[in-house]
Amino acid sequence: MTNENNVESLEYPTNDTVRYFWAGPLGNGYRFQNLREVIFDTYDYSGTVNLNVREGLNSQTSVGVQYYTKDFQIASVQGEGFPGPGVTTVAAAAARTFQNQDYWQNRTLGVFFQQQLGWRDRLFLTGAVRVDNNSAFGSEVDFVTYPKASVSWVLHEEPLFSRVQPSFLNTLRLRAAYGESGTQPELNSALRTFSPVPGPGGTSAVMPTSVGNPELKPERGREIELGFDAGFLNDRVGLDFTYYRTRTTDAILFRPVPPSRRLPREPVG
Repeated sequence: MTNENNVESLEYPTNDTVRYFWAGPLGNGYRFQNLREVIFDTYDYSGTVNLNVREGLNSQTSVGVQYYTKDFQIASVQGEGFPGPGVTTVAAAAARTFQNQDYWQNRTLGVFFQQQLGWRDRLFLTGAVRVDNNSAFGSEVDFVTYPKASVSWVLHEEPLFSRVQPSFLNTLRLRAAYGESGTQPELNSALRTFSPVPGPGGTSAVMPTSVGNPELKPERGREIELGFDAGFLNDRVGLDFTYYRTRTTDAILFRPVPPSRRLPREPVG
């Protein structure tokens, strides 16, 4: 949790030189105050079950759930023109020239399942899947699934490899993995929004700010990794090598909406 209280203030000036320098509405002082509160909460629960399926074969099963919340609240106000010395509150100012209040909240619910199999502590296979739902998704998107798979082979413990193993090489492990992840959309990105503007004849009007997208999903990244870990000279020297390639799809780009754009009509129920 983070709380900020930022204040910029000029008291009622009693010096004529200061009053001359701050001529105009600010000549009698002003106060600007910005309050900001940010709250992050995370609730996690997970469990793992280890099972010896048979001799040499071990199973490890994990399940879990995560609930993640983000809350932002901002309030800003400014007043100009104090009635006299010693008065510094915005409520006492002659004019409130600026006031604003915003509140955002974001919620993420995720569940995951992972299964790992180990064969004689030398070959490990892992498969997992995570399912997420986020409050910033479009109204027509419920859950998004991210799979993961990996394999690790401790090659130096294989009897066949020990016959051809060089004397300077002590350990060797090969590994490969594939996984998917996502970047959540910004708050309110899926909503259709408008901004107030002056209309003809001094009337009030609105113009489109964001078209909105009820099918908005997170940016999706797919990555593959290949590599090995090796130890040399009685493990005095180690070498880790990893090659990876990432591909991102469904990238979310923000573009301004022309005021002349005609938005689709809302369905009438």
